[in-house]
Amino acid sequence: MFSAYQGITATAIDAMRTDGFDVAPSTELSRRLKNQCIWEEPLWRSLDRPVASQHLRQAAAIGNAYRQLKEETMLLEREAAAAGVAIGEETSTAFKRRFMIRMIAVLTGGMLLDGYILGVIGPVTTVMKQDMGMSTADMGLIASAALFGILIGSPLGGWAGDKFGRKPLFMIDMALFVLASAMQFFIDSVEMLFAVRLLMGVAIGAEYSVGWPQMSEFAPARLRGRLMGVTILAWCGGFMIGYTAGYILNLPTPLPWRFIIGTSTLIAVVLFVARLGLPESPRSLWSKGRKNEARVIARKYLESAGDMADMENEDTNVMSELHKGRSAGMTGAPWRYSPADDIGP
Repeated sequence: MFSAYQGITATAIDAMRTDGFDVAPSTELSRRLKNQCIWEEPLWRSLDRPVASQHLRQAAAIGNAYRQLKEETMLLEREAAAAGVAIGEETSTAFKRRFMIRMIAVLTGGMLLDGYILGVIGPVTTVMKQDMGMSTADMGLIASAALFGILIGSPLGGWAGDKFGRKPLFMIDMALFVLASAMQFFIDSVEMLFAVRLLMGVAIGAEYSVGWPQMSEFAPARLRGRLMGVTILAWCGGFMIGYTAGYILNLPTPLPWRFIIGTSTLIAVVLFVARLGLPESPRSLWSKGRKNEARVIARKYLESAGDMADMENEDTNVMSELHKGRSAGMTGAPWRYSPADDIGP
């Protein structure tokens, strides 16, 4: 990056010399720009000439872009050192593959848990109704409580994921699953059962909001579509497993229905532990302007260099600045140079 910038600037200065300006070459970039170009009196007096003005505009735009990139690189180096990853150093392919397998497992596991929770209650509804003396209306409310919760949790989770990041919601969501699942062992009223199932629905809705985006943002482009399909299959498989488990545990000698629906706690605890230590989505960080942190995580975890380039290409601020500077020089758009914009120490 630095050498390329030197070459571009040197070309601009050589062009200025070719056009008749006395600009002596120098090996120090900042001295060449600041001392030799900007503050040299003969050149400064000649800035009204169109060619000189065009070249100086281009040099200033390039310099500003370089200074911004240099500051970002220095910040990236500090953040990378704190994260234990050196700039330019990528983790091994085997490490990235293991991470991707873990990420796929916990995300598809979350979808499987969603389906399991909705499916496991079906075979025990008759026993629940008899045990708690529920009316038909009560049964309808219990059956739909999770769906009402999803209606609340999905938009709420989407908002929270965009505002606070994927990682916090990723953990809070599964912690909510653990809490609500464990509460099912202690249900003693229809109202409590409705509240617990509503809370589980909120967790399911939040999982929808964070699971699919997290999968799409970490998965390699070549696998992204198939993996998104796998999450749908995981939900359907979870529903089937939950319903089957509920049916089997209810025969021939029924286990307590609280225990049957509470079996989701085991899955939730396993997934919560498996999610500990997972990183924030680099694209989520990038969208919030935390680009250096995003680069560090992308370099460490993303499998393909193309995926990292795709993420970085979402931002074109530096190129836009450079392009605007060049366009201003070529079209003669109004431009004013200030000594505060000079390049170099």
